[in-house]
Amino acid sequence: MGVIAQGLAVSEDTGVAYKMGIAFLRNLDYTPAGIMALLAVALVAAPTLAGAPITARQQRHSTIAFGLVLAVCLVVVFGTVLGVITRLHFDTDLDAATRRVLATFVVRSMGPAIIAFGAAMAVLPRFPRAVTPPPYAEDGGAAPEPGPGAGTP
Repeated sequence: MGVIAQGLAVSEDTGVAYKMGIAFLRNLDYTPAGIMALLAVALVAAPTLAGAPITARQQRHSTIAFGLVLAVCLVVVFGTVLGVITRLHFDTDLDAATRRVLATFVVRSMGPAIIAFGAAMAVLPRFPRAVTPPPYAEDGGAAPEPGPGAGTP
């Protein structure tokens, strides 16, 4: 939220997207949000992956935490893209060193965020689906399976 507020406060006479790009370009170097998101996924998923019993309340909290991680990762990815586009827009003649700096900026910012996004999606609790009764069961009751020996004890 702070980066977005800072982007709106940028004094450059450009559009909102470029203002956000300037803010993300300045701040993503100092805050490893992708690494923090990856650490959050690991810490929240640790009890479940270790096989410890969890309550419904803990399940809800972990779902909320994974949702927040997914949102932060999306903001970091889009902010990185906006930052690079802004830099390319304002610097028309880039030398090789600046291109390398931008490439490392993309890898440093987006890499951990994409990995954290994938990890959060992998361990995100799935909601159980209702099981439909088999088509041969009448009135939802349990009917014997059709086939050889179905009626014999």
